[in-house]
Amino acid sequence: MYFVRRLRKLKVDSKIICLFYNSVVSSVLVYAIPSWYDACGTVLQGTISNFHHKTCKLTVDSVHASIEMPHRVCRQKCVSLITKFVNDKDHALHNYIHILPHGNLRTEKCKTERFRKTFLPVAIKLFNLK
Repeated sequence: MYFVRRLRKLKVDSKIICLFYNSVVSSVLVYAIPSWYDACGTVLQGTISNFHHKTCKLTVDSVHASIEMPHRVCRQKCVSLITKFVNDKDHALHNYIHILPHGNLRTEKCKTERFRKTFLPVAIKLFNLK
């Protein structure tokens, strides 16, 4: 965020600040996000979302929509990955995904909250919501 603040202080255009944030800061924040975001807890999720809010404060309103939000990126990647697993019969996770007659996916029974927040149950839930 230091560099984002420095760019703003140097009066760089908001579109360039947004581009810098999405390519440098956000790419680090959302690396492998489907595997860890839902399991990390609300405090850490809030901390991660603060990066987005701070960047929005440093830019003009017209570019806010193009700044990547971590929870949206997580949802998009989860749905994309679970769709890929459903279509690829050779993938290792394909055997754990059961397609119901109406097109939704059956979720695995989760005995613990820890397992409920892992990738597969979260991705199946998001896939069924779309």
